Amino acid sequence: MNLFLVILLAVASNASISPLLTAKTKIDGSYMVVQKDDISVYRVIKMLDNSPFFSSIGGRINRVYGSSLNGFSATLSKSALGFIRKMSCVRFVEEDSLFQMQSVASWGLDRIDRRSLTLDGIYSPRGNLLIKLFGRGVIQSTL
Repeated sequence: MNLFLVILLAVASNASISPLLTAKTKIDGSYMVVQKDDISVYRVIKMLDNSPFFSSIGGRINRVYGSSLNGFSATLSKSALGFIRKMSCVRFVEEDSLFQMQSVASWGLDRIDRRSLTLDGIYSPRGNLLIKLFGRGVIQSTL
């Protein structure tokens, strides 16, 4: 395991830097790291979790995505972000962000579950609605 870590650190120090996708309303220190398809995210996570170096420079793994996305979310300091971006197994890193939906966007939608009502083309949701969304599209294999 130590040899693997030494090799990984050597590769990371000489590797090109993976792209960082930035966000307008970023969450400071919070990132999604996407691995290359041929790399097992679980192997990388195990190595990072067992590494005192990664945690000492301010890195912490939060969630692992192994089926819908080959990657993980992490809290990273600037040093840990630089280290992760230099790893040859990383395709890209994206800043986590907040966004807000338009409050009134009916697009002419109306209730379709009760056709006996008078339809006016206005949709009025009841109460607060919270949606958590991540990713970059639909995976074709899930269709």
